[in-house]
Amino acid sequence: MRTLIVTLLALVLGLPVCIALAALLGRTAGLRGDALGFAVLIAGNLGWIVLLFAALWQIAKEKDR
Repeated sequence: MRTLIVTLLALVLGLPVCIALAALLGRTAGLRGDALGFAVLIAGNLGWIVLLFAALWQIAKEKDR
């Protein structure tokens, strides 16, 4: 049950956090307009995918125990 809760939290809260961090980094780098939007789209989704694989890896690791 704990694994399910951690996975759901990673997926539900992870995407907005990744998007916010990508927007912050893009603005800090001086991106504006469409370039900022495209960078946030790519970086936010890549960050979310990393969280997804980390959650799935954690599930597989716990199943092996």
